[in-house]
Amino acid sequence: MLTSMSGSFTLQGRQLGGDDISLIRQLIGTHPDWHRSRLSVELCRMWNWRTDKGLLKDMACRSMLRKLEQRRLIVLPAARVIGNRARRIREMAHASDPIICGLEQLQPIEIAVVAGRVRAMICFIACWIATII
Repeated sequence: MLTSMSGSFTLQGRQLGGDDISLIRQLIGTHPDWHRSRLSVELCRMWNWRTDKGLLKDMACRSMLRKLEQRRLIVLPAARVIGNRARRIREMAHASDPIICGLEQLQPIEIAVVAGRVRAMICFIACWIATII
């Protein structure tokens, strides 16, 4: 049984009122094929709910939706994946021979500070390509 709502409250930094809850319920009812991620993305677009960098706040929205369900204000579609699944890291062929020499024989060596996932991936790929060329 869904709980009725009066007034407004804040979840995930967003002020929510009865109209917002009605909109969420309407979207869920109108689009029963949407999964939680799609629902959160569409809500973020409708509300123009974005980060300072202009990205949709879909993770915050998903968290907000779960909290609304916990409060029995909405009923979400069933989760596609239950619980946190471990990331699978693929095996990558690489040299595993021990390095038996002095550091000066390994020159040139470069140490680079890498910030952010995209830059880390670019750096990793560049270093990997350099080892196979």
